[in-house]
Amino acid sequence: MMKRFILMTSVFALMFMAFSGCELTDKSEIKIISPESGTFINNTQDVVAIINSPSKTIIVNGNEVDGGKNIEVNVGTADGLGTIKAEIPGDSLFAFRSFIQGSIIEPETQIQDSITITLGNDTIDGGEGNTVAYLVKWLLENENLEPWINNPLQMDVQVMMTTVTVDININEAISDDVTVSITNDQGALQMTASLLNVEGTYTGTAATINSTGTFHYDYINITGDLQINSQMEIELVNTEVETSEVVLEDSGPLDSYLATLGGLFDDEVPTAIADAAANATESIFNTLISSVSPELALEFENNPVVQTSTTENVAVTADGISITYGTVFRPETAVEYIAGSGILERAAVSPEGSTNISTAIGSRFFNQISFAAWAGNNLDRSYSQGQLENMGMSELDFPYSNLDGVDISLLLPPLLEWKSDGPYLMVGGIEIYLRVSGTDNATAWTAAEIPVKLEESDGGYIMNVDDSREYIIHDAGFNKMSTLVDHDKVRKIMRSAIPGIIDDVFGSLPLIGINEVEINRYSEDGIFTFTPEIKTVSTGDNAWNVIFDFTGVYSK
Repeated sequence: MMKRFILMTSVFALMFMAFSGCELTDKSEIKIISPESGTFINNTQDVVAIINSPSKTIIVNGNEVDGGKNIEVNVGTADGLGTIKAEIPGDSLFAFRSFIQGSIIEPETQIQDSITITLGNDTIDGGEGNTVAYLVKWLLENENLEPWINNPLQMDVQVMMTTVTVDININEAISDDVTVSITNDQGALQMTASLLNVEGTYTGTAATINSTGTFHYDYINITGDLQINSQMEIELVNTEVETSEVVLEDSGPLDSYLATLGGLFDDEVPTAIADAAANATESIFNTLISSVSPELALEFENNPVVQTSTTENVAVTADGISITYGTVFRPETAVEYIAGSGILERAAVSPEGSTNISTAIGSRFFNQISFAAWAGNNLDRSYSQGQLENMGMSELDFPYSNLDGVDISLLLPPLLEWKSDGPYLMVGGIEIYLRVSGTDNATAWTAAEIPVKLEESDGGYIMNVDDSREYIIHDAGFNKMSTLVDHDKVRKIMRSAIPGIIDDVFGSLPLIGINEVEINRYSEDGIFTFTPEIKTVSTGDNAWNVIFDFTGVYSK
């Protein structure tokens, strides 16, 4: 009876200590001094970790080395996310640290070759509908082309032995039927435009002359080469114009000078109309080039990310027109960047060949916006125990069943990396702070490699965890932990929620979009609203390949 009483007393005493905050707690005796938490290492040299331990022998990344105070251990190099696990043999608490190593670009630097978009050949000229060629037709057909004529035109006539200079002003020049073709011959673009039934009116004035008339061409045919100029704009050059014979009717004194007037209309007017066709073609191409910069947008309530895109290169290839952009991403509200932090540089990617609009989204682009989101403090989260359980965390044992909540901080920006089986989010510097009633709060550090995929959602695409592939959650190093629990079990349970946390941070955010573009008619009312719509998304070796349809609406 006495033994039973003593046993019960001991149990009650243990429970009392747990709930009163006096519960015994194991504290980690091994510490990683360097590299510090949240470290960026801007080189490719071996990383030397500095570790403190009371033990004569420690294990660092699986290798046994001598322990002691300020021990230097070479942990090699990391191309991207690096991790260090330091432990004392037989001790269930260990130290964990992660860092980013590589070529680190300073924040808010414009990164060249950030992303490339290709206007494929079917987008340029794929028949009637939503193509550049059809847009040129739409701009020219039934449109008064007078603004491109350098009024007044002039001609000299003899009136009563006196040479008189007559000003000819073209008031109207309209074609009711236009066909446009833009062909690509292995990277050489040529445009052909045929304007049929070109009709217009003119006035002729001089000191002694006041005349009006009409003109008519059965056709005006224009050909030229589309080339890139030094300002990275499309120009129509080497233009040739062929016309039918002009038919003139004058209601005034110039009726006697139709031969002279005809010479003017053989040259000046067709040239001016060719200028109008060139301007329409150049305007559409250059509006698309300057406006259709692809966006990878993560919109946060706390501090949205602002993107600036700059056209860096335009080239005509056999696949169409290739446009390369440099980009800068920054938090909308200015922040003070952590010393040494920056964007991990990755190689540029090119879109796979497509006859439509295509682009490729890879690490070079994603890492910029991920860093800006991280620098703007958008990636930290707090969760209740119930929320974590909904994300996949199993039920915790006492005393962590008294969990009030968990604060998750990312000490490093997530990186998008590509392995042989597809893309992964490499999430380092995961700091987990456990707020527990009745016992000491604890902090853990870990890292994760989470497979991700793009999934269609509400007409767009978002990034989600890819449950069909294995994810890696590194061991979590706690600074301290209750003696009443299985430490490994707590680690496993806490780590089970990390994929859900990653989904929560990134899974509801739109990832792909291209700017909407509006093109206006010249003198008449009319707008073409160009809204690229995603046609397909596929996973390549180093990027997501995205193909858009050239869709839009014509309105008057």
